Order: sequence, then C-alpha cells, then structure tokens
Amino acid sequence: MRGLSFLLLSASLNHAAFQSPAPKPPSQTHIYFGLWTTHLNADRLHIDSNNPMVGISHGPVFATTFVNSFGKRAYAAGFQHDVLSGNRGNAAAALGFRLGAISGYDERFLKFAADTPVLPMFSVYSRLEERHLGVELSWTMVVASAAICFRF
Repeated sequence: MRGLSFLLLSASLNHAAFQSPAPKPPSQTHIYFGLWTTHLNADRLHIDSNNPMVGISHGPVFATTFVNSFGKRAYAAGFQHDVLSGNRGNAAAALGFRLGAISGYDERFLKFAADTPVLPMFSVYSRLEERHLGVELSWTMVVASAAICFRF
C-alpha cells in the first residue's frame, strides 16, 4: 500500500511540474501620449490635433496633463474602472469609465467653469490594444477624444 501511495504522489508531482503556468492577465499600467479631440458643442465639428499630452494609469488610478483646445495647460486625475475587458492572444480590449477632477478650463468650455478652477469629470472610454500598443477613444462632457497608449 505504501508503494502505491508513493507512486500516486510521485505521478501527481511530476504532472504538476510539467504543466504550463496559467497565462498572465495583461498589465494594467498604461502610458498615454498623443491626443486628438473634437468638441461636440461646436458649430462645426473638427479634429484638433494640437493637444500635447502625457498621462499614466495604474490599476484604478489615472493622472494626465495636456494642453487643452484653448491653449491652457490642463490637469486631470481620479479613479477608473474597466467594466468589460478581455484578451485573446496579443490583443486586448476594455470598456470603462473614469471619475475625477480636471483643471485648466473656463466658461468657454462650460458656463459653470467660470465659478471654479477645478471641475468634476466623468469620462467613458474604450481601449483596443495589440501587444503593447493601443488606442483609446473617450467621451468627456462635451469632448470626444482619441489617444495613443503603451501598456507595460
């Protein structure tokens, strides 16, 4: 009986040793650069490509700075959550939202921005990635935007 127990234990250990490890989920750290926007409340929709940006997200936290469409430096930070996400091979996709605060705007953006230097921010985003490079499309208040991201 001891021999049979030893053989079963030995076979079990050998089988576990040759199993490939479970695939790692994609990293949740992204660096953002490049920003293209359009204002949905404008008389004529056009893409503004003059929005230099750098940002980072790590898990549920994000922070970014960019030059807004009015030529002012803007800062945004807060929390984010992927509502849906998945990956297949080297491709990954996510749909989520961000909740935070943004500065750098005045009444030209929203009327109540004249009364406060920091605005509440809610944004919906979708992200598509191949390997480590991706594009993110988002909607924030009256702005639709696209950004390039790098996942590491």
